[in-house]
Amino acid sequence: MNPEDVKVIEGYWKNHELFKRERNLLEKVYATDELNADIRYPKLVAILDAIEKVYGELNEQFQRFIQVRYWEELSPTYEYAEVADILNMSVAKTYKIRTFVMTKTAKELGYITEPTKL
Repeated sequence: MNPEDVKVIEGYWKNHELFKRERNLLEKVYATDELNADIRYPKLVAILDAIEKVYGELNEQFQRFIQVRYWEELSPTYEYAEVADILNMSVAKTYKIRTFVMTKTAKELGYITEPTKL
């Protein structure tokens, strides 16, 4: 995956809660037929399904990385060195986890078909 793709998929993880709220709002506003006609809805559902599936398949250490790097309130301000300190691991390990998770997410979304390795 190229760096631009990684940034896009990281954005999906960072905006997970926002996407959930948007999906829920669309579901409240539109009837089922209208939801399928709204081009945003299927993409939101696909992204959320992929994130939730990948997150559920991660071990506890990888899930904690996701929480610290993307989901905690201060996450946007954390650099990888700070994430590494919080998780008591090397910076290199945080990058490996990120690459693994982003690749697995891209694969789940159908963006790539190659195997995911750590």
